Amino acid sequence: GRCYNDQRNPRRGRNEHRLFGQPLENWRPGAWRIIEDEGITCAKIIAYPEWIDFLSERFDVRIVAPNRNRENRNKSAADMLVHLSTDKEKINLQEDLLARRWAYLTRFKGEVAKIRFEYLIMKDPNTFEYLREFLEYEGPAEDLMAPVDTGRVKFNG
Repeated sequence: GRCYNDQRNPRRGRNEHRLFGQPLENWRPGAWRIIEDEGITCAKIIAYPEWIDFLSERFDVRIVAPNRNRENRNKSAADMLVHLSTDKEKINLQEDLLARRWAYLTRFKGEVAKIRFEYLIMKDPNTFEYLREFLEYEGPAEDLMAPVDTGRVKFNG
């Protein structure tokens, strides 16, 4: 799909759109207009799974759920959640989000591909071929690798 990739966004390449980083109720009246105007057909959703149900009203939603090991997740939380003052607060928030994520995935009725994070970051060809088939993407698997920017990810596989 077409992913959001605003070059002014310091986290660009991670497909994060201002819509999906906030609760749905903040955007409900104009959300479809923004999605249609920007041609968005792919989204990264972290903390607000209600967006998935909303998007399912018009799209055949398929979820790619990357799984990270605990050490890597904790380092990422410590680096990224700069609005919290201690690593413990950051890790607790992340663990809460993960618990909500798994609860949602357990009851989601659509298709879910659970992928190891390191296979995405290492651009493992078999993983991306699997994703190509899962997403029913007709182009080459290499196209799906394009948004993955290994230089921006703090990952030691």
